[in-house]
Amino acid sequence: MRIQTRLTFVLLILFIALLALCANGVFEAPAVCQTEQAAADEFMWYYLPHETDVQPEPMEKAPYIQKHRVIFVGSSEEKKIYLTFDDCPNNDNIPKIIETLKKHKATAAFFMTEAYIRRNPGIIRRIVEEGNLVCNHTAKHVAVTRLTFEEFKEQLSGVEDAYFDATGKNLPKYFRPPQGLFSERTLQYADELGYTTVFWSFRYEDWDVNNQPPPEAAYDLLMKETHPGEIALLHCQSATNVGVLDSVMTAWEEKGYSFGLISEIEIRQHSEDE
Repeated sequence: MRIQTRLTFVLLILFIALLALCANGVFEAPAVCQTEQAAADEFMWYYLPHETDVQPEPMEKAPYIQKHRVIFVGSSEEKKIYLTFDDCPNNDNIPKIIETLKKHKATAAFFMTEAYIRRNPGIIRRIVEEGNLVCNHTAKHVAVTRLTFEEFKEQLSGVEDAYFDATGKNLPKYFRPPQGLFSERTLQYADELGYTTVFWSFRYEDWDVNNQPPPEAAYDLLMKETHPGEIALLHCQSATNVGVLDSVMTAWEEKGYSFGLISEIEIRQHSEDE
């Protein structure tokens, strides 16, 4: 019994020592150190409230985003809206969305997982042929803040490989973390892999297929939150989005707005010395 107690005590001391080394950067152990640090500084992206036709300010809690390849809004000098669509379950919404985009001579970015791309290579090719972007939403729609670099790279590579198999082309280097979860480490990982992390300056609760917002309420909210350089996040699975997209785009055009692709947005990074 005494031997077992002593052994438990020794193991406890070793574990505490390992955590101390990890915290001081002496020993790198991804399974312990990196996960704990990620948990400490992870955030879910948000923007601050704003008036119609006025850009929102970004969240205050992560000022380090300015040091990385991150966009959440375009230029305040241009009345442009950048449509982006997340999550692509296996339904017929995407062809309907593409037809609406074509009607307005507009294009958009679709952030997709590996599974959808592999199940629907024909739709992927059509998206690209119409001038739209297919972008990275991780292979399995995972929370990236708890991943090591190799795990993060594997998630992005899964989408890249599926896209290449479907199109014979390299995936555009734009990444949106599922649920908007990020940390400074994940932004650095994306930087190292040549990606721009894309957040948004508008989104609403449209993702739950069993609890869709009323079309009238969605339309009113979309118009109320309109602003120059808006990066609008809409979800592909939303029947409400499919239903109101044409009328919303028409109303935007009547207000003098046009549509752009996120690849047109200039990335304004700030150095450590600024």
